[in-house]
Amino acid sequence: MKKAIAGLKETEQALFLYERIERVEERRSLNDTRAADVKIFRVFPAGTGTAHIPLGPDSTPANAAVYRSDLEKLLNSLTWAAQSGKPQRDAYDKVTKKQKERAELIEQTRSAFFFTLLGEENRGGHKLLKFRMDPNPGYKPPTRTASILRK
Repeated sequence: MKKAIAGLKETEQALFLYERIERVEERRSLNDTRAADVKIFRVFPAGTGTAHIPLGPDSTPANAAVYRSDLEKLLNSLTWAAQSGKPQRDAYDKVTKKQKERAELIEQTRSAFFFTLLGEENRGGHKLLKFRMDPNPGYKPPTRTASILRK
């Protein structure tokens, strides 16, 4: 689990550096193999956050005019974030704090749960390991944010 958590923290940092296509699948239940709803976005790190621009089912813009408008909003946001000033510093400080809290929360999962390997699964040409997470009854959250892990 130590290696998996370190990899997750590294992946979290990459999310703030690289543009990507993100596919979000929602399922009605754990055993449901088909997604009830699929949303696809082009995601851009925008300095003080991330911009999500919706795409069609084939990962291309569904409407060229709306897509262009979304890109123009992103450009305005990036232009603002590139300026130096108190509002920009405050925004960057807020993002840095959020990233730090998220990294601490990921680290806390090691002690908040007991992990049991259930097996392997192939999805999209990649081998995935499946784990069951059981709450650790002796877990004492060190921060207010980490207290969510007890729920």
